Amino acid sequence: MQRKTLALIIASLASTPAFADGWTDVFKLSGSAEANYIVTDNGTTTSSELDRALLLNIDASKDIAGGNKLGARISQKIATGETVENKVGIGSREAYVTLSGDFGTVKAGRAFINSYLTLDWPFGQVGFWPVAEGGAGKVTSKVYLPNTLSYQSPALGNFSFSAQHGWGNEKHNKDSVYDLAGTLTLGKATLYAGVLGGKPATKTKETKANLTTGVVSETTTVTNDTENSQQYLAASVGVSDDLTLRAMVQSYKQEKAGKQTNKGSETSLGLTYTMGKAGYIKAAYMNQNNTGVADDYSRFAVQYGRDIGGGAEWYARLTKVAPKASGAKDTNQFLTGVWIGF
Repeated sequence: MQRKTLALIIASLASTPAFADGWTDVFKLSGSAEANYIVTDNGTTTSSELDRALLLNIDASKDIAGGNKLGARISQKIATGETVENKVGIGSREAYVTLSGDFGTVKAGRAFINSYLTLDWPFGQVGFWPVAEGGAGKVTSKVYLPNTLSYQSPALGNFSFSAQHGWGNEKHNKDSVYDLAGTLTLGKATLYAGVLGGKPATKTKETKANLTTGVVSETTTVTNDTENSQQYLAASVGVSDDLTLRAMVQSYKQEKAGKQTNKGSETSLGLTYTMGKAGYIKAAYMNQNNTGVADDYSRFAVQYGRDIGGGAEWYARLTKVAPKASGAKDTNQFLTGVWIGF
């Protein structure tokens, strides 16, 4: 049903007078498809799964008065290995409009947290999604913002910055995020820094039964007594045309009703070495420490990949996660798959 609806949207967009009046020159349909076979051994059992993801992006832009440009994006993961409710629906990944010019770019709508994108790539390479999502108190673990206003500055010499505020869909729930980030280029090195804060709305459901009438009722209470904060500093250095090194440190904490429930810190190191037609090698290491939750661990991964033609890539990855808790067993994972973009 979703695919049929999306096809109708694309067809209607392409046939509207707006596109006939110049939008067709800047209308772009893009996306990617990937399939992965994954074997995981957690020290007790071994499991396997076939994961896949089909992504479709619709982008459009048009020149307007004053030398500015108006743009829009609808982005949707049509199929994924997950069944999360908030990923269902056309435009549930991103759906926003932009206004850009010499002043920079303003974005409004449903979008990623800016710093999530930075931490997820390049520092989340080799399957290191926990860099952005793992740890109580990480603001970036929210990933998306249903409503967001974001400003991206133009290049100010070698420096640029972004400012973003987002909030939830429910009226008066005060679910909010702010993200201030900057990027500085120094020769072959690029430095990244960000400061984030958020007060996520937390829901508590309570079910009650009237013993006389037998009527069961359910109430939901929304509270804002949890507060998250996060800071990171990272660098990517092109040592040579073939070798790029990455390093990242970050800290984060979570408080509930004014009382600290977790404080965490991370260090991550990575590299990418390209070998021309022979492919590439990527490797990464991450160490995470927490004071309030027992999920401290170290993570290691190495990946080999190569171009197999037509814009497609084949890759194979080995990952080890070593928990620091006493008696905890390591988890080892093998993943191989293909990815193609269009």
